Amino acid sequence: MAAIGRHLMEAISPLGSFEVPAAPVETGLVEFARRMAAVAVQPEPLSVFRTLALEGGRFPNLAKLFIERNRERAIGLILRVLQAYEQRGDLVLADAQMMAEHFFILMVGIPQRMAMLGVKEEAPDAERRLHAAVALFLSGCGVRKEGPPSAP
Repeated sequence: MAAIGRHLMEAISPLGSFEVPAAPVETGLVEFARRMAAVAVQPEPLSVFRTLALEGGRFPNLAKLFIERNRERAIGLILRVLQAYEQRGDLVLADAQMMAEHFFILMVGIPQRMAMLGVKEEAPDAERRLHAAVALFLSGCGVRKEGPPSAP
């Protein structure tokens, strides 16, 4: 189990070097999400997910133990980015941990499942999906900037 965790952490380590750009929050989150999706469809994370999905029913403690040991490390990389945007005033994270988990699922859930089935999404479709996922996330926790009052 420890070896699988180390292998997974090596695979996701490039996410730790992501620096929040001075660009608008949507631009930065799209770039971070691209990196997340690229990692999620690599052979190593896919093989870990396949193994846990396949053996989780027979060995429920295996999946539980893996999640307990690795969840904070993986979600922590996302949390760091989201909290940087929150400190900038670009996001409101009522429950930062939960929002990081939702961000993960929104950004990599479908691409990873497709990759598990051996399907590679065309680049324009993947990009459209990614932008839609970031927009959905931002509509749920983004700070609404007050615009000029509307004319009567």
